[in-house]
Formats: sequence, C-alpha cells, structure tokens
Amino acid sequence: MKSKHPSLGTNTTALVTFFAAIIFAFIYWIHFHTGGGGLSTTEELKSDLAAIEASKPASQKGAETEVDLNALLSDANALNQGQAVYAARCAACHGQNGEGQIGPNLTDNFWIHGGGQIADVVQVVRTGVTAKGMPAWDTMISGSEINSVSAYIVSLKGSNPANAKAAEGTEVK
Repeated sequence: MKSKHPSLGTNTTALVTFFAAIIFAFIYWIHFHTGGGGLSTTEELKSDLAAIEASKPASQKGAETEVDLNALLSDANALNQGQAVYAARCAACHGQNGEGQIGPNLTDNFWIHGGGQIADVVQVVRTGVTAKGMPAWDTMISGSEINSVSAYIVSLKGSNPANAKAAEGTEVK
C-alpha cells in the first residue's frame, strides 16, 4: 500500500529552507535594528546626501549668505542669467513679466510664501511648493541658476505689468 504523504526528502528541504530564512531574518534584525552594527538605512541616506552635497563644486552650491544674494540684484550678468532661466522655467506659470497666470503675481508686495526677500525666494525655488504644483528646482538647475532667477524675480517687484493677477497672500512692506 502506498503512503498518501509526500516523500520525506521534499519535506526536509522545505523545512530546512524555512528555518534558515527565520534564522537569517533574526540575525538581520539584530544587526540592523537593535544597533548591533552598521548604520540604519536612514543614517546611510543622510550620510550619502551629506557627502554628495560636500562634493559639489562651489559654482553649483551658489551664494549662501544674504549679502551675497543681495549683491546679485546689482549684477547685470546674474540678472541676465536669471531672466533666461525665468523665461525657460517659470514664465509658463508666472507669466512673461511676472504678472501671474497659474502661479501668483511676482511683481506686487503680496507674498504667499516667505517675506519677499531674496533668501525667501531662493528657498521657495529650491524646495518648491508641491501643494500648489510648483516643483522643487534644486535637482533640475544649478545653485547659481537658482540664485540668479531668485534675484531676477525680486527685481520684478513693483514693475506693474499689464494684466497682473490679483494680489494673493500677505502684504510685505
């Protein structure tokens, strides 16, 4: 009479594989999740991002101080570069003259994000406003382009273009 149970060899291989997986998972958990060794994946990511940022040339990082950023407002080359970046990347939403279309008017004294200072504009351009559909440009353009386009945007303040969008946000004087 034949047995209705599978052969012993098949069961043994499956059980050994099952228990080996359990032992591996336990060792993995001890090693990575209880501080037994190595960095967590979050710590590794932070470390790698810091290394990438440190390895960027200074020209890609751009000006970082308020004084450097404000100096761009009187630099014709920076404003020309900013105007070119604006025309290519920003005008579709903010209008050719900053008057606002889908995006807000950039020429008045009302600001939705930040206080209208160049450092505030740099931050918004870098990180974007995903809730409003504005992408973070820091991965798509260089730091010097971000700074230049921010200077150009600040230079538009008070230009009063035709067909300007109504004021949005908080008035900044």
